Amino acid sequence: MPIALWFWRWFTPRWATASPTLKVGLGTLIFLAGTGYAFFGPLIFDAAYWVMGKIAKTATNRRLRGGISVGFAAVYLIAVSASGSAAKKADPAASPAALVAVGSTAPASAGASVVASAVSTPTAAPTATPIPTPTAVLTPTPVPTATLKPTPTPAPTPKPTPSPTPAPTFRTFEAGTLVVGTDIVPGTYRAADAAFGCYWERLKGFDGTLDDVIENDLAMGPAIVTILKTDKGFTSRGCGSWTSDLSAILAPSDPIEDGTYIVGVDLPAGTYKAAPSGGTCYWERLKGFTGGLGDIIANDLSTSSVVVTIRSTDKGFKSHGCGTWTKK
Repeated sequence: MPIALWFWRWFTPRWATASPTLKVGLGTLIFLAGTGYAFFGPLIFDAAYWVMGKIAKTATNRRLRGGISVGFAAVYLIAVSASGSAAKKADPAASPAALVAVGSTAPASAGASVVASAVSTPTAAPTATPIPTPTAVLTPTPVPTATLKPTPTPAPTPKPTPSPTPAPTFRTFEAGTLVVGTDIVPGTYRAADAAFGCYWERLKGFDGTLDDVIENDLAMGPAIVTILKTDKGFTSRGCGSWTSDLSAILAPSDPIEDGTYIVGVDLPAGTYKAAPSGGTCYWERLKGFTGGLGDIIANDLSTSSVVVTIRSTDKGFKSHGCGTWTKK
């Protein structure tokens, strides 16, 4: 089998499956090789022929020279004819992908002719380019927005309805002799309606003698007395009702007359003036209401105009026969 035909059968199926880039590269290489063979092959053979001729001429035997010349010419012609036969037996129906020109030129003296053969290379069916499978884009699942639950409005705390302040219960008693701890409770009492002639006694016994009298007083107006728990009894007459209610009995605009008053309740601290009318004025600044000398802070007896300063630390103020007191 000629070498060119064998190469063609080996090359054709591989050419059909080659990539377009490889086809272009190999086609270009084959084209250049064929062109080189077509142009430079005869020259190579001529050169070889000339060398062999020279060798033949140097041979001493004429028959040997003729044999070498004939043999070389035969080899040359066989090679040229083999190339032409391979080109003629190529498949003429193949679709040309590239054209390879193969030529062989023999020297004119040798009578060789140029054999040109156009070889059609079958075009391989285009390989289907696989369509890339689109990559699914994962859509992020939106994070649910937390729904804020409205804070329940706390029910307003009902304001407690203030219970009406019960009216204070005051202890009261009337005139007469009473047993302390049985008939009356120790404490401070007031006879707000007392007038001239209100007499009272704190007692340590009931013998009726002066030794049983702890303290006593003859009031000229409202009276106040403190009964101690050590007292045995209490007696009064002409004073009206006694009560433990020590609230104010004078309004700010009321005149201050004779009697016993609570400082800071019935009258404010300050400087007061009185002008007795033809009588004797007696007054006391008090730190208590037991009626004893120990409760007297200061006192005075006057028949003329009187001025006295009552301090905020005083508990009470008492006067007899002084008339009306006016704050300065």
